[in-house]
Amino acid sequence: MALACSLLIGSSMAGKAAVTFDLQQVFDGVTPGGTDPWVTVSITDSGSDAILTVSTIGTGLAAGDYLKSLYLNFDGSLPLTFTHLSTTGTIDADTTSQSANAFPADGHPNNFDIAIVFGDLGNNFDPGESISWVVAGASASQFNVRAAGAVDGYYVAGLIGVDDGKGVKVDSWVTVPEPSTYVAAALLMIPVLVQLRRWTRNKATA
Repeated sequence: MALACSLLIGSSMAGKAAVTFDLQQVFDGVTPGGTDPWVTVSITDSGSDAILTVSTIGTGLAAGDYLKSLYLNFDGSLPLTFTHLSTTGTIDADTTSQSANAFPADGHPNNFDIAIVFGDLGNNFDPGESISWVVAGASASQFNVRAAGAVDGYYVAGLIGVDDGKGVKVDSWVTVPEPSTYVAAALLMIPVLVQLRRWTRNKATA
């Protein structure tokens, strides 16, 4: 089951740009259980790098469903360097592939630049979990680009597996956020920023 939708936050958080995509628009397959958004993707500037967080914490992803893979676009040189920052839950190691306009997201009519595939051999990306990376030399705005061939503005796509073996595909477009969205994005980033401070301190003393 695959589903995706994007919500742009062109906000400033203490001088840092942030973009958030809420995966909530089905483009193929049946609508999954629970309520949308099923997955949230947030990118926040941190110095010369970006922090990418994929989360099902506080989303409507139903028990038994899980995120199988995620597809992103990037306006810049590839490949990027992803350094794991933090994980909440028991998500299996992910595989990241990068190549310009190379990934059609399991039949999506548009091609994406980055594919992140999560393990599903027992430790799925389940409800209430998250994972974050430091993306070296990147900025949040560089992820706010349309997929190759996009007509209606597809920025992010995801594939969600469900406990009955079916799947649904989702994609995204940009909308104007409600004020509450800014607050939600800020709350989501608090544990990530705490972990980033520890990571930066450890890197400096290594």
